[in-house]
Amino acid sequence: MVPVYLFLSALSGTVLFHALQGPLGIHEGDVILMARSVAGWVAEVGITVVLLAAPVAGVVLGGAAIRRGGSWGPWTALVANAAFALLTLYMFIDDVHMTYGTSWWG
Repeated sequence: MVPVYLFLSALSGTVLFHALQGPLGIHEGDVILMARSVAGWVAEVGITVVLLAAPVAGVVLGGAAIRRGGSWGPWTALVANAAFALLTLYMFIDDVHMTYGTSWWG
């Protein structure tokens, strides 16, 4: 699932961003949430859900392989996919933080 995640990440970071750049009114270097609209939120949450699909599937499949007696391979897949899932969640939280600043953050 790691190659799928990397492909989807590259796709959302380039092609999808440029496709949404005009309709959302964002500029190069912005995150999609900087559109500060419902469409921006829908796009950002949608991208996050799509990016989370591959690592979550990898964690589930890795856990199933471990339960069936797999050795180091399933554990490596489980750890790598869990790391990508956490990275994706961190990027979403960071996008929200960069867009809305620290005034509500704490």
